[in-house]
Amino acid sequence: MQERSFRYLTNLEEESQKGLALETVQKNPRLLTVPDFEYERTKPSLASLSNTASAIDFLRPLGEVGLAVVIFSSFVALLLVLRPLIYGVGGGPSLVGLVTGALPSIPRPSELAESYGINLASLVAIIPLTQVFSAFKKRVEAEQ
Repeated sequence: MQERSFRYLTNLEEESQKGLALETVQKNPRLLTVPDFEYERTKPSLASLSNTASAIDFLRPLGEVGLAVVIFSSFVALLLVLRPLIYGVGGGPSLVGLVTGALPSIPRPSELAESYGINLASLVAIIPLTQVFSAFKKRVEAEQ
């Protein structure tokens, strides 16, 4: 199984990437535990596997829970940074609210049409008329 998985990874290499599969497997040996048919099913790129293997290799000194710690801490950091930007702090306005509040409001289509004196209900009657006209035109063209 490991040989077939490694063979699949080396077949993903292009001329400019010779040795990348070996380097990727050295950084993340667990790639060899994935059956080759799973690689064929998901069709990952060697570049994405290499990037993931580099991240795992970088986090290896943190131990077995290193990846979980990084994911959890980045989630908490994003909450601490993004929450005030989106929702505001202490009942105050958010940064997004301040930016979007300074923009002019976009009128609803019905309000815009009515401001120009257009009744949207009358436009509905045009739809069947255009369909009948289109069918008639196609029939005339087909007869010619």
